[in-house]
Amino acid sequence: MLIDKLITLIKTRHSALSKESISINESGWSNLVVVVGGRIVFRFPRTDSAKKTLQIEQRILPTLGPSLPLPIPQFLYASSPTDEITYVGYPLIKGDPLSPRALHSLSSKQKELVAKQLGEFLTALHTFPIENEFPSTIEASWTIKTWQRNYETIKRKCYPYMDPQLIAWTDRVFTRFLSDSASFHFSPCLLHNDFKPAHILYNSRQRAISGVIDFGSMWVGDPAYDFVGLHKAYGQEFAAQVIRHYGAPIDKAFFRRITDFYLKVMSFWKLLHGIETNNQRLIQSALEKLRMISKLDRA
Repeated sequence: MLIDKLITLIKTRHSALSKESISINESGWSNLVVVVGGRIVFRFPRTDSAKKTLQIEQRILPTLGPSLPLPIPQFLYASSPTDEITYVGYPLIKGDPLSPRALHSLSSKQKELVAKQLGEFLTALHTFPIENEFPSTIEASWTIKTWQRNYETIKRKCYPYMDPQLIAWTDRVFTRFLSDSASFHFSPCLLHNDFKPAHILYNSRQRAISGVIDFGSMWVGDPAYDFVGLHKAYGQEFAAQVIRHYGAPIDKAFFRRITDFYLKVMSFWKLLHGIETNNQRLIQSALEKLRMISKLDRA
């Protein structure tokens, strides 16, 4: 069994941890997580794409960490390039995911503190110098090409599962976005790229954010994209509150990209994952969500 193999690897390779308790989290799409002794997190990438991103994390996070106002994973353990199984291990950052329920239970003053922390974190992340880590030629056109590829993937893999009305709506949304030059009038920056409640840790005693985890989707792109998860989970009002504490550049189409495109197409990732894993329940759930979004969009 794969999990038994991973546990054996950890205990054999890192003998000081051999007698520690083990807990498993298999919920992630990109990584399987093993927590050792309630204090060390080991991440095992599930896909080739996740392995490539992990290499970027290993290169960037040690330099990025000290420049951020909140703790992020700092790797203590890592596989070697010749190992059959790829992994990293880092000290657990204490805290619970900042669920919408937890956020909305806070007082106005406490909520403002959280918004300030998140705004300052995204400011530091988005202004981190990327020229030493990515090609100097990186520009907004990379994002155009990325979304063109995403659109082609959706047409190839998702359209067979979709009805004509949903296909027509998808074509309109993508065509409108890709043909609008204002969609790409931004300066590319380093993104967390999966900034959502599960990856934002909250200390309920201190009533403050305690850290940000899972940079497994980290890439360079549109700064507006890191606000999509906040908008979707916590609502437009709180996302705007975070933006008031955001100090990086905001172009004229910043908010339009969030509401008119990114929020509308997020469920395609769920649909694609369902198709790739042959998870019929996930496929149907994603299709229902997309139908609902398309109906609201046409209303």
